[in-house]
Amino acid sequence: MKTTLGMDVSGSGFVKGLQGLQPQIKNIAFLAKAFGKENVNAAIGLIENASVVEEMTAKVTGTNVAITQAAVRTNTYTHKTKVLGAQFDDLKISIFNATQGIMPWVAGIGSGLMVSGQAAMGSPPCREYWGRLTSYTYTSTQNP
Repeated sequence: MKTTLGMDVSGSGFVKGLQGLQPQIKNIAFLAKAFGKENVNAAIGLIENASVVEEMTAKVTGTNVAITQAAVRTNTYTHKTKVLGAQFDDLKISIFNATQGIMPWVAGIGSGLMVSGQAAMGSPPCREYWGRLTSYTYTSTQNP
């Protein structure tokens, strides 16, 4: 796999890739293009310390330290709370995605019903009926 800068990183591995960048360590423009301007200092540190990276890689290769640490980190109340929160967020997103297409229709029908109701309340028969209904409700709650 060749990158856009022409580096082949498919079979070389991380440390070999860092060692291959040794000739470019003074070429800040190349490093900025390869790693991003804000990451140049970190890239220089990794390239200069490729042997230390190799030692650290050798120490953890074949161990289950990462799995043990992940198990410790995920077996906490805080992590379980975050997982539950993420599941609720997924549910909210799913509901929104499912109802997104009908929401304009619901809003339009709701506003139409509201306008119709306001217009109907302006007519004398509806006002009279509403007046009787509210007075009946008021008197029935006062005299049980």
